[in-house]
Amino acid sequence: MADIGNFDATTVAPNSSAAPAGIYKAIITDSEGKPTAKGSGILLKMQIVEGPFQGHIFTEFLNMQHSSSPVAERISKQTLSSICHVTGKMQVSNTTELHDIPFAVKLSIEDGGSYPDKNKVKEWLMVDGSKIDSKATPATASAPASKEDDDIPF
Repeated sequence: MADIGNFDATTVAPNSSAAPAGIYKAIITDSEGKPTAKGSGILLKMQIVEGPFQGHIFTEFLNMQHSSSPVAERISKQTLSSICHVTGKMQVSNTTELHDIPFAVKLSIEDGGSYPDKNKVKEWLMVDGSKIDSKATPATASAPASKEDDDIPF
């Protein structure tokens, strides 16, 4: 028998590979470029910085260059834009510029199958938990042409 003092399991989160789904304050602690079979990407290592899951680490991979999937590139660039918005760094040349700046994320749990479950970022939020201001993002569609200026007679 080993004496463990007055251990209170209600004050310590159980060991888990994924934090429960929810909104957490986090920071990017590390980032690195990674080659892929069809291009390259960025691996972001993040850490929850407040609450009972403080210290929990999760990752996000951004597929920045993909030779056969422009959709994967677009999604990754949109994700990077979201990260820039929530960190207040609108123009960056190196991912280290995004490190150690608090923001919030909405995490879900992704079934790992035969591997441990992991957290997946479902939404990037401002540090106070509010949504990114959509007015701060560039328009993705141009305005329709004025009907008064066209040559169509009807």
